[in-house]
Amino acid sequence: DADEYMMVSDPSYSSIPAVLRQYEHTAGAVVAHWLIMGSGGLFNRSAGQGMLATFTKCIASPNEHVKAIVHLDFASIGPTPHSFHYSGGRTGIRPGDNRTVGPGQPVLDRPTRQPLLLYHFYGAIGEYSSRIPRLRSGISGFTYKSLSQYQTLDRRAQDDCLLGARAAERVARRPRPVG
Repeated sequence: DADEYMMVSDPSYSSIPAVLRQYEHTAGAVVAHWLIMGSGGLFNRSAGQGMLATFTKCIASPNEHVKAIVHLDFASIGPTPHSFHYSGGRTGIRPGDNRTVGPGQPVLDRPTRQPLLLYHFYGAIGEYSSRIPRLRSGISGFTYKSLSQYQTLDRRAQDDCLLGARAAERVARRPRPVG
């Protein structure tokens, strides 16, 4: 999704492939929890103002929902776009504690932050507000979007989460497209 960025949150790994390597022969998917990012009070972003560098306020605890990097030889889409059917005796695995995710299961309790974390951005207040009439049922049609839902999440996003901003400092900068 264009509003989600997977981050390596454990300094003992240099990259996402470094995390995945240890599971390529055993997992049907490697999963990471959402970390919901708030607006930080920003109404609209300026041209060139990127997500990672701009939004640094988050809800302290990761969400139970997981997103996956799937091994296409052993996973196929399940009942929702975020859950999978597995084959070859494989399951989804959450690195760190190696908890497994079974078929059709898009959530895992006791969310963890390491070694992978998915920054989920709701965007600036004005950006989200403009999406409501266009995408009321979300991109997938499975979710309902409302301003009150956004405001509730945004109020809870009070913690500093700087992993994305630090990553943005390390990548080449290009102006954000306008329009």
